[in-house]
Amino acid sequence: MSLEEFKQKGRATIIALQNATQHPGQVIDGFTNLFLSELHLLSPKEAEVYAARYERCVGCSIRVGHSCDPNQFRTHVLTGEMVHGCGCNLAAKTKSPDAECPAGEWGPVDINAL
Repeated sequence: MSLEEFKQKGRATIIALQNATQHPGQVIDGFTNLFLSELHLLSPKEAEVYAARYERCVGCSIRVGHSCDPNQFRTHVLTGEMVHGCGCNLAAKTKSPDAECPAGEWGPVDINAL
């Protein structure tokens, strides 16, 4: 691994940890709902919302593998500002009701209103 690759991985890890510590409830909710979805225990409406969120991520230019890569940049759909990926695991993040896409592709959802 080159020094530059090492720096990029380190930066991505730091950003992901910062985001996780700022939003621990979202991380817990996301991974809990990921587990529940594997057991088919989410409501159909909830599963539909989370699947639509994930589909938006699949085609995103800042997604690398299973993560929203902090080393990748794109334009925010609402503000036009350049933003970087958040570093989150997308399978879990898209299943956290209070989470939002750093590029503005999707936002929080009130599960009780579905």
